[in-house]
Amino acid sequence: MYESRVCVCRFFTKERPVFHRIVCLAILFLSAPALAGSSVRIAETDPATPATLNRDTFNIRLLYSVDRPVRFSGRLMSGGKDVPAYNGGSATHKPGKGEAIFWLEATKPVHVNRIAIEAQDAKTGEVVASTIQDVELDWTGIAAPQRVRAPWVERLLEQQARLLEESAAEERARMEREHPFGTWVTDHLFGGGGIFLLFVTYVVLQLRGLRQWRGLWRKLALVPVVSYVVAFVYVLYACIIGGSNIAPVILFLMMPVAAVYLGALGLARAVLRAMGRLQD
Repeated sequence: MYESRVCVCRFFTKERPVFHRIVCLAILFLSAPALAGSSVRIAETDPATPATLNRDTFNIRLLYSVDRPVRFSGRLMSGGKDVPAYNGGSATHKPGKGEAIFWLEATKPVHVNRIAIEAQDAKTGEVVASTIQDVELDWTGIAAPQRVRAPWVERLLEQQARLLEESAAEERARMEREHPFGTWVTDHLFGGGGIFLLFVTYVVLQLRGLRQWRGLWRKLALVPVVSYVVAFVYVLYACIIGGSNIAPVILFLMMPVAAVYLGALGLARAVLRAMGRLQD
């Protein structure tokens, strides 16, 4: 493609009028972003392939050149199909050139013959660069002592931890500027002893509803219990089969909803009793 652009320019510039030269410059200008672009490639892996892994991670060292903030994602594949896997996530990497780490671990015994890595726009999720590499990996699923990892693994894991801390600090500063009230609620509801207090409140309201209420009210008090059972099954599936490491957060996010729901039921019962429309 690059050679064709050069030929076009020669055609338009060699003994051609000024108008043709302007057209040539426009072609070069419009094609500049495509020539710059973004790229990512796999520099090395730990362990090197072929390899047999127990309950261990497959670490990938990436070299990248990007023109925007990106995060990395990765997939294990076997026979052209994705394999459920845990992953270490990715920090946000700033525009420029650098190196990064991304690790994957199959959730069950499986043979993997290909890995795919994508660099995604940190804001939009758009894939800006990708690479695929053939490998020969066999996960046994057997518990075993952790093997000695390559020196670059520890170095890049430390780098990623620093980048995650920086990203979290920047995101918090942004949230405090744009949503000060929401930040205050989050800090007091989920920070420090807030989550413990929320848990105790929910448990007390739940036990009170199940033990003291009767008939329709008791059935309504069972709604959070049923919801938690369904959510627990989903989280179990997402963690074991889907390889998610953030699905358990759902259980914590349900607590304030369940507590408010039970509190509203208790208030409604109290109002009806005060009006003489409800008798235990």
